[in-house]
Amino acid sequence: MVTGTDRPARVGLTVTRKVGNSVVRNRCKRLLREAVRQHWRLLPTGMDVVLHARYGLATAQAREVEREIARMLPKAAQRLS
Repeated sequence: MVTGTDRPARVGLTVTRKVGNSVVRNRCKRLLREAVRQHWRLLPTGMDVVLHARYGLATAQAREVEREIARMLPKAAQRLS
């Protein structure tokens, strides 16, 4: 969702209990936050993005998550702009 160009991009994360217990959910959030932090420049200003974690993220490696985020963020920016 593009809401305005005068403010920085925002990213929201959702990780439900279906993904795992609190330890697993927190690990998933840490993986997503770090991947987004490393690829923040791919998001245009004023964009809101919500990432919904799926069950497979619980067993994913950090490199895999980072690769997927790097692939997905430009696609989302292109579709919403």
